[in-house]
Amino acid sequence: MDNLNNQIEELDKLIASHHHIVALTGAGISTSAGINDLMHTSNRTSSLLASESQLEDEPEKFYAAMRQSFLNPIFKNGPTIAH
Repeated sequence: MDNLNNQIEELDKLIASHHHIVALTGAGISTSAGINDLMHTSNRTSSLLASESQLEDEPEKFYAAMRQSFLNPIFKNGPTIAH
């Protein structure tokens, strides 16, 4: 438990000392806001476009597709508290 507390304290210090923080999470964090997860996005585009290998091989193309998906009008519930 002490190790976990130390890790939490270290993370707290890192967060407090930086102005710009990005967290990569699973797609489930956005589904409640009306943003499709990768499986459902891939049905609208292509499974290659919405895949982990696409992210690794062509990150610009992957993020462009995800950005387009996020800006889609079906983003009906707005950002959630997790965002």
